[in-house]
Amino acid sequence: MVIISGTSAWEYYRTPPVVRDAAIPKDAVLPTDSPKAIRSMCKHVRANASEATRRILPRLCTDLKGLRLPVHVIASDSNAYHHTRYVAYHHARRPFAKEDLVPLGAGVFVTSPELTLAQLASRCSHTSLLLKMYEACGTYATFAPTPQASFVLTQLVENGFLKAAQAAPGVGAFYDAREKRAPALAPSGEPFAWKPCVDRFGALTDLWRRPPLTNSEKLRAFMSATRYLHGIAQAHRAANEVHDGSASPLETRFALMACLNARNGGEGWPAPTFNQRIDLNVSARRLAGTDYCVADLLWPAERVDVELNGKAFHADRLGFSRSSGRRAALESMGYTVIEITYEQMAKPDMLEPMLELCAGKIGQPLQARTRDFLRAREQLHAELFVNRGGK
Repeated sequence: MVIISGTSAWEYYRTPPVVRDAAIPKDAVLPTDSPKAIRSMCKHVRANASEATRRILPRLCTDLKGLRLPVHVIASDSNAYHHTRYVAYHHARRPFAKEDLVPLGAGVFVTSPELTLAQLASRCSHTSLLLKMYEACGTYATFAPTPQASFVLTQLVENGFLKAAQAAPGVGAFYDAREKRAPALAPSGEPFAWKPCVDRFGALTDLWRRPPLTNSEKLRAFMSATRYLHGIAQAHRAANEVHDGSASPLETRFALMACLNARNGGEGWPAPTFNQRIDLNVSARRLAGTDYCVADLLWPAERVDVELNGKAFHADRLGFSRSSGRRAALESMGYTVIEITYEQMAKPDMLEPMLELCAGKIGQPLQARTRDFLRAREQLHAELFVNRGGK
């Protein structure tokens, strides 16, 4: 048994199925992963290679093409193996439960989303872990392709399997108008499947729409029941701060800025409802041209809808940015609509007045701008926006 874990398991869950399942032609010339070409590396496995190396390397051009080297695996006895450029071995303190492992075939397993996030807790900051948990509990994935995955994506685009017309539709409601979890369906009513998001010029971005990997309730239950993993206390604390339904990295970032406590650089506001459906009355329908809207971040009691407009463009007739009538429709029903762009979020001096506006509308105070808070806010903002892209 070979168990893919930690960072490598997270990369597996971020890899779109269309990329995992696509075949790479035998005569394909792939980008090099110095000092050897990926194809050559996948073909030629040394006879004395470890079991993990023999099982994993050939699959880096098939279903594991989204994993970077070295691939992190759980070994039954870490003393029996040495790290190589291909495989990094880790030791488990005790056997995992069957439900914590997902079989990938041929004796290879990947840790469950919950276990994977618990394993990552000791290797990343609190903010970084929260970003991953929000993504796992949300309806998006951020995919940074490997050389072999990039080759597949290029082929899929050139052959017409991935194009703007097939990109993700507008964000479907995660919650219905009564704040109940909505069925996992796309706005068209079709089963929710992985779809790429495009920018305003129709080019693919690193953002994909997909069903949630898990939910906050499962995360909290797993972290509460787990005692033996290094960093489980950090994972449990983060799981208590995550919420379901975010549809983009920018929605997650704003939620963290707004809802984390002051010690971590947040305003400490109550959490909004992500992507909730708002049914429109008759007159509002005439203004919007649709029966309902989906609010990015909604404070229902205060009737405040915060719309985050980022770099990835995946709106259709239900999307906010293509229908100015939606704002008028919501405002006619007593809602306040606040639009915030990526650029406003990314620049602290532009973000501050937007937070002041939101605070006034939802009836929540801003944190006192003490030296300690400003230091924590600066650190939080840097972690959320330095070298990070997408909506």
